[in-house]
Amino acid sequence: MFLTGNFLYTAEKISAVCEKGNVIFIVNDRPDIAIISGAHGIHVGQDDIPLGRLMFLTGQSLVTGVSTQSVDEAAAALDADYIAVGPVFTTGSKTGIDGSVLPATGIEEVKKICSLTDKPVVAIGGINLSNAAVLLEAGVSSLAVISALFAGGNLQSSTRDFLNIIKSFKRPS
Repeated sequence: MFLTGNFLYTAEKISAVCEKGNVIFIVNDRPDIAIISGAHGIHVGQDDIPLGRLMFLTGQSLVTGVSTQSVDEAAAALDADYIAVGPVFTTGSKTGIDGSVLPATGIEEVKKICSLTDKPVVAIGGINLSNAAVLLEAGVSSLAVISALFAGGNLQSSTRDFLNIIKSFKRPS
């Protein structure tokens, strides 16, 4: 875990690079670091600062996202700029506050959450090349992927493969 000083230093460096590249930079869990570093946004989970207080703290000047695992949690997060849902599929990288692996929400819950809002819905957890299109078909606007990018040993190739899936997806009219 980063100490605050290291976290802030790293966030400031990332923020500067993203600004030059015209890329949005979102900090996870730490509104203080997001504000001070010049990040574009903040993402929080269910056990972090409540959304209303977060938006008061940031003056609603940052892109705000909230992690959810259910329709009820997503409904409570509709004031956010985007809603993350997951883990959609079982993954060891998503654990609860007690360290236990979070249960998968599944495609049906994702579909329900997507139908709840016109805001962007980001799928996270257990996403790979074989299930990415199913999530796009379910209505998500974005995929949060880490493990699958590194699994094959070729980050560039894996990234290109995901990009091709996303580009080839056509939303129904």
